[in-house]
Amino acid sequence: MTGVLVDGIDSAVDERASARGAEVTALIKERAETLRPWSG
Repeated sequence: MTGVLVDGIDSAVDERASARGAEVTALIKERAETLRPWSG
Protein backbone atom coordinates (compact mmCIF):
# COMPACT_ATOMS: atom_id res chain seq x y z
CA MET A 1 0.00 0.00 0.00
CA THR A 2 2.76 2.42 0.93
CA GLY A 3 4.62 1.67 -2.31
CA VAL A 4 1.61 2.71 -4.37
CA LEU A 5 1.28 5.95 -2.45
CA VAL A 6 4.98 6.76 -2.84
CA ASP A 7 4.81 5.96 -6.57
CA GLY A 8 1.87 8.34 -6.92
CA ILE A 9 3.72 11.11 -5.10
CA ASP A 10 6.86 10.51 -7.18
CA SER A 11 4.97 10.74 -10.47
CA ALA A 12 3.16 13.89 -9.33
CA VAL A 13 6.49 15.46 -8.37
CA ASP A 14 8.02 14.39 -11.69
CA GLU A 15 5.14 15.94 -13.63
CA ARG A 16 5.44 19.17 -11.71
CA ALA A 17 9.21 19.24 -12.16
CA SER A 18 8.99 18.65 -15.92
CA ALA A 19 6.31 21.33 -16.28
CA ARG A 20 8.52 23.72 -14.32
CA GLY A 21 11.52 22.72 -16.43
CA ALA A 22 9.65 23.50 -19.65
CA GLU A 23 8.62 26.86 -18.23
CA VAL A 24 12.21 27.70 -17.28
CA THR A 25 13.50 26.55 -20.68
CA ALA A 26 10.97 28.80 -22.43
CA LEU A 27 12.02 31.75 -20.27
CA ILE A 28 15.71 31.13 -20.99
CA LYS A 29 15.05 30.92 -24.75
CA GLU A 30 13.03 34.12 -24.60
CA ARG A 31 15.78 35.87 -22.66
CA ALA A 32 18.46 34.60 -25.03
CA GLU A 33 16.55 35.92 -28.03
CA THR A 34 16.24 39.29 -26.33
CA LEU A 35 19.96 39.41 -25.61
CA ARG A 36 21.01 38.12 -29.03
CA PRO A 37 18.56 39.57 -31.59
CA TRP A 38 21.00 38.87 -34.43
CA SER A 39 20.78 35.10 -33.88
CA GLY A 40 17.31 34.96 -35.43
